[in-house]
Amino acid sequence: MKKHFKDLVLVLFSWVMAHSACAYADNVIDTISAYNDQETVTFEVYGSFQDGNRSHVKFFIDADNNPDTGYSGWRVEGADYRVKDSKFYAFEGGEWRRISNQIDTRKQGDYISSTVPLDLLSSSLVKFTAVVMDSNWNNWEIYDEMIEYDLDGNDTGSSPFNEEALDSKLQYQEVNGSPEFIGVIGEFGMDNDNDHFYLSEDGCLAFEIIEWNDVESKRIELRDIEEWGIDTSTKKLMVGEVQFYMPQGEIDEITWMQVHHKHRGAKPFVRLVWKEYKEGHYDGLWAVIRESDESDGANWVYLGARPDSFFTAAISVENEELILEVDGNTYIQDVPAYWKNQRNYFKAGLYFSSRSGVKTRDARVLFKTLQIE
Repeated sequence: MKKHFKDLVLVLFSWVMAHSACAYADNVIDTISAYNDQETVTFEVYGSFQDGNRSHVKFFIDADNNPDTGYSGWRVEGADYRVKDSKFYAFEGGEWRRISNQIDTRKQGDYISSTVPLDLLSSSLVKFTAVVMDSNWNNWEIYDEMIEYDLDGNDTGSSPFNEEALDSKLQYQEVNGSPEFIGVIGEFGMDNDNDHFYLSEDGCLAFEIIEWNDVESKRIELRDIEEWGIDTSTKKLMVGEVQFYMPQGEIDEITWMQVHHKHRGAKPFVRLVWKEYKEGHYDGLWAVIRESDESDGANWVYLGARPDSFFTAAISVENEELILEVDGNTYIQDVPAYWKNQRNYFKAGLYFSSRSGVKTRDARVLFKTLQIE
């Protein structure tokens, strides 16, 4: 009987450990960051969270740059303050003491932020890290280091993204439907409630697709109003500071910037894409340059691994010459004859370019700046 009982305990223990490991893996932190204005600082975490908007967050903050004071544990060193969803704590006398219940914490898909009044902090130079948990405060995932942020040197009191500089429109393609015209880009302003496009807390233009159906394509994109021909002697340019996050789910290919031409049903002339794997390159950025209407009539050019942070990307055409620049990598070629006598326009955003065999896919791209001329 004792042996059977021990066997049962061992089986139950193994089951719990296996399922705990699976649940733990469901919370993933990709990056953490911060920005501030004259009155507040906002701490951010990006990743893939098990319970989405019902997940919980903790930010640990070292405000005196002394790892020997404050709370230390997990991978936290010297935390003087802690944000726990909407509550703010100070570590005093070996315990956490709550000093505010009014922290503005926002959760949207794979993004969580907490905004803290500066007068609650005791220093302008802080270190911080983030912990994300599920809706039951279990299955924690912590960022693997305390990162430094200078409040005096990183004042971003105004939005870096200037939507009024673009003469463009937004359109969103519903499941198995045609692109839906949303409006001129300046009309949506600070719409942080839309699931697909919004200005992020630090003022970047964000495009996001969370897909719950298996469809051939789904997109949210900005389409520039101006149309032009490749024989133009005036330089046509789209350039932006971009952050492309690692997609979640079974995704093979995503288009995020392109030159399209007006002919109905035609394929884009140029696509800047993220590709999960191609020709020995994992998690890479590519240019797909179309040279004919044939299914294999495109030239693939590798432009480097996907950076984790913001990078500059540009597509330009001048005097029938195409120039592509992505994160310091440059590619130049003559415009293919196939492009001639066509009207073209720029597009930016997110476009699932390949079919998936699963129902859940998640992708996100930020534009800190975007200029089209």
